[in-house]
Amino acid sequence: MRRILLVLIPLLLAFSARAGELERVRHDDVLQCASAMKPGIAFPNLAERKLYGLGVELCRAVASAVLNSPTKIHYRLLRTPAEYRALRDSKDAVFFLTASEIIANRLQDAVLPGPPVFYRGQQVIVQAASDMHHLADLKGHRVCAEPGTEAERSLRAWLAAHRIDFTFSPFEEQEEMMDAFQVGRCDAVANDTLDLSALQVDAARSGAHLRILPEMLSMVPIYAATRNTDGAWATTVAWVIHSLMRADHGGADLRGGMLNSLNVAAPALGLEPGWQARMLAATGDYAAIYRRSVGAESTLQLPPGPNQPQEDGGLLVPPYAE
Repeated sequence: MRRILLVLIPLLLAFSARAGELERVRHDDVLQCASAMKPGIAFPNLAERKLYGLGVELCRAVASAVLNSPTKIHYRLLRTPAEYRALRDSKDAVFFLTASEIIANRLQDAVLPGPPVFYRGQQVIVQAASDMHHLADLKGHRVCAEPGTEAERSLRAWLAAHRIDFTFSPFEEQEEMMDAFQVGRCDAVANDTLDLSALQVDAARSGAHLRILPEMLSMVPIYAATRNTDGAWATTVAWVIHSLMRADHGGADLRGGMLNSLNVAAPALGLEPGWQARMLAATGDYAAIYRRSVGAESTLQLPPGPNQPQEDGGLLVPPYAE
């Protein structure tokens, strides 16, 4: 009997862990996701009263895999420290967060970073007519950024490393900073690439033309994170994301090999056979999601850059790329 218990206890623990998050999601019949409000990741369309972005699309894909429906989601925007802290006790099952967001909100002991789903950069924007074409050209110019942000830290670190002197102009409010930029009190603005791309789009609509300098000040991943109390659920979410990233890459051998192996392992992941085909039919693969969220089919028009498989020059390396 003792030997039987030694074998059964780990199995029972594994089952009860899986029964936690996955069974709760299925009982509620909705997948709850959360992230910061960010253009291209999760941003409201006020006219349609909907959220759009890569995070929202990935949430739909996971819902397709675990609930057989891309519409059974609830997506929450995180805008205040209190909303981040509430992740501990919320019903959110997937979070799209950077490491700095996790650390700044003291969630290190509660949140498990999963696979990277998007590499977010910090860059600098200038007027299109400016004679600045590279970060080195910022020498002697006034550069604005919000103090205490990743943009300011990255700006100072990059320019210090390259021994480039500049004048830093801090602004506590982003709207005030952009007004200063428009009237020439700032020669350039450092910010998140997604925010700068949205600014570029808005400026073009009013007839103004802005240009983002090509070099990155820094780059950090956004992770598909889960609570750290349920390893089985974290594993399921991770393999769903990895499947999206490799679905159309590597040809028939990959489709017939690794992806089919995942399909065979569906019960172990808590999924039903055929989940990948249903998911891809509902949302498309990662490349398609990227194109319509932030890429060529979106208003932001961002090239894939680091957000593509390693063999295409990107930083996305799913575990079965080997």
